[in-house]
Amino acid sequence: MTRPVLVVLNGPIGSGKTTVSVALAGLVERTGHRAATIDLDEVWAMVDHQRPRRGGATAWSLARRGVAALADEFFHDGVTVVIVNGPFFQPVERSQLLDRLATSAEVRYVTLNVSFEEALRRTQADADPRRDTSRQRNWLLQHHEQAAPLFEPLRETDLIVETDGRTLDQVTRRIAASLPLG
Repeated sequence: MTRPVLVVLNGPIGSGKTTVSVALAGLVERTGHRAATIDLDEVWAMVDHQRPRRGGATAWSLARRGVAALADEFFHDGVTVVIVNGPFFQPVERSQLLDRLATSAEVRYVTLNVSFEEALRRTQADADPRRDTSRQRNWLLQHHEQAAPLFEPLRETDLIVETDGRTLDQVTRRIAASLPLG
């Protein structure tokens, strides 16, 4: 591997972004590379303290720029693969991250896709107490309906991975096979 790799893991709520990013990091580490994960939602929670959360564009932009700084620090410390997960559907969302990234990294976009029914099943089964809104059927349905038209332009730039009916191992191996790990 000549350059560090930044994996930007995108997808709707319930697609498995956090679960996949941790499993992918473990798989990457088993190949002899250092890996780190960054959850955009966790960084966003550091800058949006209102209840209920407002999720405004300013807070999300700051969180994406903060993720870039954190990724740079990981790369500077010798991490060779950084996996960032969160909403990165729109070009502006991606540029907020990449415009602040100082490291010359190989960037790979991966978008996970999941049916609404499976996303609802996953969010309802998740014991994470921060998942209060995303457990609500109507809210989650609205989120998935808004995300659906954003997939088509990504087919040209992203590895699209369907997570319905696939094991975590199948999903992570598919992604790992697309990375320049050498």
